[in-house]
Amino acid sequence: MGKAPPRLTSLAHGGGCGCKLAPSVLQQLLAEETEPSLFRQLLVGTETGDDAAVWQIDDATCVIATTD
Repeated sequence: MGKAPPRLTSLAHGGGCGCKLAPSVLQQLLAEETEPSLFRQLLVGTETGDDAAVWQIDDATCVIATTD
């Protein structure tokens, strides 16, 4: 048998909030992404530096997605 693959937890230097990217690093990574204003339904996106997004489904419904 071959060598067992490493556990994913062995590849992380920490856990939870300690492994988040700094806002400045995230901003650099996303700097060349598609302009958020192209998506009218995206009410909160990467421009706020937040770790969540708000997508409008209709006049009364939104979806909130967070990376936490």
